[in-house]
Amino acid sequence: MSTDAAAADAHLAERKPARVGHAGGGIRRLLSTRMALLVCLMVGLAPIWAVTRFPSVDGPIHLYIVFLLDQLAEPGVNAFERVFVRNHYLEPNLTVYGVIWLFSRVFPFLIAEKLFITSFLLLFAGSAYYLMRSFGRNHTVLSLLTVPLALGYFLHFGFYNFVLSQALFLLACGYAVRHLERLGWRQLAVLSVLMFVLALTHLVGIGLFLLYVGLYRTGIALREALGSSGGQRWKEAAMRLAGDAMRLLLAALPALAIVVSFLVRRVLADAGAAPVVGLVQKIWYVASISPIFSVDKREAFALAPFTLVFWALALKLVIDLWRDKELRVAALPVLLPPALLMLVLTLGSLGFAGFNALPRLLPFAFFTLVIAFGVLHLNKAWRAAIMLSVVGGLIATSLIHFAFYRQVNTLYDAYAAARRPQPPGSAVVDLNVWAPKDNIAGHASGWRVDVFHHFRESYARENRLVQLSIKLLSPHVYGYFPVHYREGGGLVTASYDSESFRPPPAPLLAFERAVGMPIREVVFWPKLDGPPETEWMVLEREGMLRNELATRWRLLPRTSEVAPYVYVPRAAPAGPSPAPRPR
Repeated sequence: MSTDAAAADAHLAERKPARVGHAGGGIRRLLSTRMALLVCLMVGLAPIWAVTRFPSVDGPIHLYIVFLLDQLAEPGVNAFERVFVRNHYLEPNLTVYGVIWLFSRVFPFLIAEKLFITSFLLLFAGSAYYLMRSFGRNHTVLSLLTVPLALGYFLHFGFYNFVLSQALFLLACGYAVRHLERLGWRQLAVLSVLMFVLALTHLVGIGLFLLYVGLYRTGIALREALGSSGGQRWKEAAMRLAGDAMRLLLAALPALAIVVSFLVRRVLADAGAAPVVGLVQKIWYVASISPIFSVDKREAFALAPFTLVFWALALKLVIDLWRDKELRVAALPVLLPPALLMLVLTLGSLGFAGFNALPRLLPFAFFTLVIAFGVLHLNKAWRAAIMLSVVGGLIATSLIHFAFYRQVNTLYDAYAAARRPQPPGSAVVDLNVWAPKDNIAGHASGWRVDVFHHFRESYARENRLVQLSIKLLSPHVYGYFPVHYREGGGLVTASYDSESFRPPPAPLLAFERAVGMPIREVVFWPKLDGPPETEWMVLEREGMLRNELATRWRLLPRTSEVAPYVYVPRAAPAGPSPAPRPR
């Protein structure tokens, strides 16, 4: 490193409080940050463990997939292999299923799910602490700024692979910040392992980590060039950057193999125009840190102090950079990633096959911004403001979460009570399991997430039923889960998902013919004799389904005003499901 570049590093170090001050004070500061993190985790986990089931949207489908993997591991003894088949590709979303499967060997599925969430939050908080510890003990308090995102919208939507990739991203960034200055083969080996695990967890996590490493290393090269006065400074910096880029690319090859395979098979073949989102809407989405508000509109008030403190720190960073040229040079490695991501979030439009990827970038953009806060001088007032706003906000939101969890658990009990018990292995169809989020049985709820969609997976797993209507498992919809429908059943399932596919005159009968099994139960949430209001079924298909239900099925009496509408065949099939067909 050149003399001028070393001087820039020394200038950055001077702006930070000493890493080791008075022994007693240092221990108190260290314990206070750790205690604050512990309190945040306890108040976040308390309502999750206080109820029977954690009511995320996609969580039940992850548990059902693990259950299906167990069933498919015993061919010839159940009906599941007639409908489902394993996906043998190495997809970028396998990590969670391995973790939940391990927990489910010892604990019931609902406990295994909670243990996964607990492990994720511990890894998340520990990774954030490890990352910010790179900037000194006084800066570990910045790790608290990431916790509301861990307990926010994406966790409650059940995007388990996505949120786990956030924790692994923070861990990998912590290692990169500590070691990218001097890349030896040992450091490259560790980075290679971290990148491979990220690639097995989620595509966005590994993609943004590769971007972060590239920008961070570019910032180091720019800092060295700008901080040097030699005539060959740009050439020397470029040569070192090129050498490190080649070594990093070599370390990333196992992860890139998974990413490229997935892109070729899924994304690039189906790429479409991104949704159009207005500039004002994007700015508001970013400024409000929308993913921290997970289940109820009241969370916006509970976390308002946190949002204000976060953006006050961002303003302080801009002012300090404006006033201090040497800081601008010294902080280049941590400034480039958030600068680019915030620009993309505010002005860009990024999507694949009509899927808006911008919301998925937002948490990672904020993580990189928190890393950039590590160059700031934080006095006691700033540390106290961070701690109080985060801890106080999470205590308030946990009370809101607990009320939401209890209400959803009550609704699931009503859903399960309306169902007629069926023999294990029976085929059932839950279409349009939906209810208005903002009004439940005449009472305003204000929910942001709609958990009704996936009550069906919970009930199917707990009663060992073959669920025929999970459109996410259709190979024509997503197709990258560890389990999907066999091609025949998948085609029928996809007929309800594709606007261009003309359905058969009797959709339910087509299900039965495709899988060779009689359907024993059909469940709807909104009443079919009411006005058309289905969630994703076009009206032509809905009309056909109404006609078929009217002729072949009968409606069971409803058990409560919040119960779904359950139909059974007029001549219900007797006995267990037929034995598997010979292969």
